[in-house]
Amino acid sequence: MFKIVVIYKNLEDLNDFRKFYLEVIFPQAKKVNGIIGTNITRVQQISEWVHTDLHDLQYILELHFESRDSLSKVGNTSDGQELLELLKGFSNGEFLYFMGNEQRFDKNHSGRFLDRPIWEQKSKETST
Repeated sequence: MFKIVVIYKNLEDLNDFRKFYLEVIFPQAKKVNGIIGTNITRVQQISEWVHTDLHDLQYILELHFESRDSLSKVGNTSDGQELLELLKGFSNGEFLYFMGNEQRFDKNHSGRFLDRPIWEQKSKETST
């Protein structure tokens, strides 16, 4: 699975951001053909030795795609471009973008390496 990760920090109003995600980003992401999931994580610092650049980290947003090719195709659609502009347009704080290939290990499968989302793995196993 491939994903875009957006890290938000120094947000002026956390409730505004959450509302922005739920009412603007999430509905737009559902319209984009090629996005297979999205996560939002409210982050709280738990260690004192975090680099100072990360002290005000507040939210992590993830957009999941089946592959890098899927992400490229999404970027060429009007819905995908609109979503990316919406993500960049929230000016209530600072943000950084990253993208990468997620590799996941599932404890329930004896540590077997999975190359697709867990829900696809489970549905394949139950259908055989």
